[in-house]
Amino acid sequence: MFRRLSTEIATLCAITSTALVLAAALLTRIAAIPAASAAALAGLLAYAIVRILVAQRVARGVAEIGGALSRAAEGECVEIRVKGRNEIAALASSFNLMSGRMAERDQHIARLTWQDETTGLPNMRAMEVRLAEMRDANDPATLFAVVIAIDEFARLRLTIGYAPCVKLIAAIAHRISTTYGEIFVGYAGPDRIAAVFRAESAEAAVRTATAIAAIAAQPTRLDEDRIEVSVTTGLACHADAPHVPLSLLQRAEAALDQARTTHRDASVFDEAAYDDPAATLSLMDEMLLGLERGEIFLTHEPIYDLRKRAILSAASAPHWRHPSRGFLPPDKFVQFAERTGHIRQLTEWMIDRAIADQRRAREAGRDVVLSIALPAALAASRPFAERVIRQTRRSGARLCFEITGDASALEDPHAIETMKSLRDAGVAIAIAGFGASPSSIASLRGHPARAVKIGRTFTTAIARGKPSAMLVKAIIDLAHSVGLTVTAEGVETQESFNLLQSMGADAAQGALIARAMPITEFLKFDTPPLATARPATSLKGLA
Repeated sequence: MFRRLSTEIATLCAITSTALVLAAALLTRIAAIPAASAAALAGLLAYAIVRILVAQRVARGVAEIGGALSRAAEGECVEIRVKGRNEIAALASSFNLMSGRMAERDQHIARLTWQDETTGLPNMRAMEVRLAEMRDANDPATLFAVVIAIDEFARLRLTIGYAPCVKLIAAIAHRISTTYGEIFVGYAGPDRIAAVFRAESAEAAVRTATAIAAIAAQPTRLDEDRIEVSVTTGLACHADAPHVPLSLLQRAEAALDQARTTHRDASVFDEAAYDDPAATLSLMDEMLLGLERGEIFLTHEPIYDLRKRAILSAASAPHWRHPSRGFLPPDKFVQFAERTGHIRQLTEWMIDRAIADQRRAREAGRDVVLSIALPAALAASRPFAERVIRQTRRSGARLCFEITGDASALEDPHAIETMKSLRDAGVAIAIAGFGASPSSIASLRGHPARAVKIGRTFTTAIARGKPSAMLVKAIIDLAHSVGLTVTAEGVETQESFNLLQSMGADAAQGALIARAMPITEFLKFDTPPLATARPATSLKGLA
């Protein structure tokens, strides 16, 4: 546009100049013109010449700016030399300012392409480029990636602040880089660092990853503060798991998730344990359809009250008659529902079904409490709690929620308030899978939970040796000291049953009492004839 405009101005100036020259030549030959008129005509001619010169200068300036804009549009950094103080000079100055800011913006965008903005570390794109370069020059079997994540990072960020956490990540990465100059370290997320390196064998790679994790876990000095953290590590080899549709860095992150899921400090990527996301989501879609079609049904595992010697409650869980996969127990799909966010829909269905089954049991003369596993994340959901409260008040149901998952939810104020509202509405609260850290029972003093359930691992081990039996006895005693009742899961032998009763456990469930069954069978189930324990012999040697 600017080029066309300048060309038109130049053409007009040329035409005007030629016309004036011809007119001046004509006027000089007319001798009869008075002197005054000749002077006026000369002034007019001079004015026209000046205007022509100005127009030509404007045209040149506009043409220069137009050319600069065209080059700038192609990505070139352009600067126009400014002369004078007229409008064209002002326009050129504005263009130079705009061009400079565009250059700064392009440089910033270029940096963001390869760097994390907050820490200044190489980002995942830069890591992938470095890996591509390493693949071209090395045997893929010698290439490894490790991802190191800071544990409890959300709590740490709330404690020390966002900016110090950014500095912490950068400091840890710098410490790793300076210790291992041949390792390429980058930013993998708000709480994690990634590193790619060469190793001659898997064993050597594990040693390197262990050393990197140790460096990351060293105390870090931030100004006057000393920050200590623990870390979890995931390791992957480029040549492993070729059929898994993940890059090396993604497999290292998956290994990190596998470590956290199994409560380990470190893990190497396990292809067999990796769940194909597409298949998992497909299974969840099938599960929702299964709920609508009646393929999923609720079973109830009787819980035997060791004091009253009767079945007063049951643990309810979903089972699935899948049209193509066959019979699926809860551990084949419930964990996927938790990971994908479908657990609320499944849990709400379980509550609806439990209320209906409990009504049938009450009409048949059996008034039992039905227990449903509730993930810790749902325990903090106020909308979920309000729905349950409305249901229980309307139906008069007697339910118990067994809180599963992250134990930190036991101390979360929001979750505690939500669980208190459920308790006040008549829903009992129990803590499932207890036993890993008996000292944490002390934190349940004043908690809305009134019961704990000892996990199957500890229950099945009590008959094998003195240490396991002493640990279970300690859990029971600690629980009773803060007013909690204790139910033992996985009771499969008479010996375990007798020991638990002698230790003072309040209830037991497991194959010895009965396996999980649909409501129709549960209504026909009678209390099993279980022998009474002999405390003196059962507890001998535990004191």
